[in-house]
Amino acid sequence: MSRIANAAAIQALPAALFSEPITRHDHRYRFYEFPEKQTYWSADKKLSVALRRVVIWNLNSDRRPVCVSNDRCEDALFLGQAMLGRWGKSENSFKYISEMQTVAAKLQATPPRTTLAEATAGRETFKVIDREGKNLFDLVQAMVWNARRTLIDMLKKHYHDERDVVNLLDHISRCHGWIKTTAVAVLVHWEALDLPRYRAAQKEFCDSLNHLQTHLPNGKLLQFSVGRKPL
Repeated sequence: MSRIANAAAIQALPAALFSEPITRHDHRYRFYEFPEKQTYWSADKKLSVALRRVVIWNLNSDRRPVCVSNDRCEDALFLGQAMLGRWGKSENSFKYISEMQTVAAKLQATPPRTTLAEATAGRETFKVIDREGKNLFDLVQAMVWNARRTLIDMLKKHYHDERDVVNLLDHISRCHGWIKTTAVAVLVHWEALDLPRYRAAQKEFCDSLNHLQTHLPNGKLLQFSVGRKPL
């Protein structure tokens, strides 16, 4: 989420610029991407990055937070839905943006510099930054993002409404189900989705996953199925 945005200018954007509405988490949203990227600088002004900016317009609350991304491939609709899927209902936290801006204004009024002795009252306070841990966390985040994108690409082959495909993947991943283990396989049986078009895509998606012939570290084959009753 971008904290560097002119709230008044964002609210003044014409509705015609935004995408068609979609529904996520019982809220309706529209999306708009600025045609130009915005450059963000590090605190020491030595490093910069140019990022895409996507406005996520919550039609229920009329809030328009801005998210940023360095993705070069996906469109604004995909990025906006992916961000909503990542945050879930925590999108409500956007209402605190104005409070954060107030805090930022107060911070600007603080002294630009302070010595370590002043900040720690003379105590020796040092902490070694665990860069290895941070790098590992960043790697895991990248792997999860890439895996999610791969699943979305697979699901698009069976469900052709691109405005709703991310929402459908979330529905499938949250389905109730049952797991059965045999000597050679782990069988995951999902409860069928209610909507016929969702249910049809869900079954075809399972067939695609099974076609991958995925084996777990213990050598067992991972298989998926869809139905109303447990195995």
